[in-house]
Amino acid sequence: MQLILIKVRLEDYEKLSSNPSCQETIHFTIDFYKKVGFVQPLIGYYAEDNGDLVGTAGFKVLPIDGTVEIAYGTFEKYRRTNIWHSNL
Repeated sequence: MQLILIKVRLEDYEKLSSNPSCQETIHFTIDFYKKVGFVQPLIGYYAEDNGDLVGTAGFKVLPIDGTVEIAYGTFEKYRRTNIWHSNL
């Protein structure tokens, strides 16, 4: 399993923006960065497994009292399957 950083600019996504699963999440994440800022590593990521994008995850807010809130989702193709064989 590999995490792919979701960057600030849409121009950075030529490969990903052509993936139907990513189109909505790229725009949503870039709009979110405009509201809360882009502070690594507390940002959005795509999860890739064996070269296939399986989902997305990100931090909703910066840590408050040592606690973070996350949002995540699995792309339709991978829902209700067991693909988690990684060492994460």
